[in-house]
Amino acid sequence: QGEIAKLGSETNARFEALSANTDARFETFGANTDARFEAVMESIRSLRRELQSVQRELATLRWMIGVGFTLLSIFLALSTFLRG
Repeated sequence: QGEIAKLGSETNARFEALSANTDARFETFGANTDARFEAVMESIRSLRRELQSVQRELATLRWMIGVGFTLLSIFLALSTFLRG
């Protein structure tokens, strides 16, 4: 029975070492995954801010184009009436 107890003890020690190694790997994997996820989320937030900025610029450009066409039509109307 001494050999069986010794073999059981060695098996338990190896299992504990393997378990500790596996836990350490999962912790490292989790930390790396969290860091990558946070980097991706920051990229998404940055792109969202940039998109909002572009949307504001487009709104301004649409407004300016509208004003430009309005002024052009007023100018054409005035020039037509002033000629005749």
